[in-house]
Amino acid sequence: MDLAEALRSRLAPHADPERARAQQAYLKTTLPMMGLTRPTQGSVFRAFLKEHPPADRAAWEAGARALWAGPERDLKYAAVEWVKGFRGRYLDLQAIPLIEAMIREGAWWDLVDDLAANAVGPIVLAHREAMRPVLDRWIADPDLWIRRTAILAQLKHREATDLEQLFAFCLRQADDRTFWIRKAIGWALRQHARTNPAAIRAFLALHGARFSGLTRREASKHL
Repeated sequence: MDLAEALRSRLAPHADPERARAQQAYLKTTLPMMGLTRPTQGSVFRAFLKEHPPADRAAWEAGARALWAGPERDLKYAAVEWVKGFRGRYLDLQAIPLIEAMIREGAWWDLVDDLAANAVGPIVLAHREAMRPVLDRWIADPDLWIRRTAILAQLKHREATDLEQLFAFCLRQADDRTFWIRKAIGWALRQHARTNPAAIRAFLALHGARFSGLTRREASKHL
C-alpha cells in the first residue's frame, strides 16, 4: 500500500459525505472531499506523520508528491502537512522547487496560504539573503498565487520582518485589482500592524491612496 492509500484508509472511517458536499461548495472545488472535521483531520495527520517518517530527503519529497497526487483534496492538505511536518530536516532552500510547484498547482487560498506562511515563511526567515532573488522573481510572476505567496511569506515574522521588502512588494502590486492580491496586501500589512503599528500607519499615510478600499480596510483593522 502506497503512502496516499495508507492515509486514505486512516481517514475513511471519519468521512462524512454531507459535510464533504458543503466543503466542496464552500471551496468551489471540483476535487472530491472526504468531509472531515479540522480536529479529526489534524489528529490523523499528526499521528500518520509520526508513524511514517521519511528516511531521507528523496523519500520526503516522494512522500509529498504521492500525497499531493491523491484523488481527494484532503490528501493535498496532508501533503502540505507533510512538507511542514519535517521542517527541522528538509524545509530549506532545496525544498523551494517542490513548494513552488505545489503553489502553482494548488492555485487556491486553502492550499497556498498555508504554504506561504508556514513553509515558505520559515525558509525565508532562516535564509533571507538566499531567498531574496526567489521572492523578487515571485513578486513579478504572472501567476497571482505565486505573487500572493511573495506578499504573505513574512506573515509570521513579527519583529524579524524585512519591512523594506514588505512595503516594496505591496507597492509593486498596488495597481493589481485582483481580489486575491488586494486581500493579501491588506492582510500582510494588518498582521505586521500587530507588531509595529506606527510603521504601518506611516506607510498608509504616505501610500494609502494607491491601494484599493479593500486593502486599506484590511490593513487598518488593528490600527
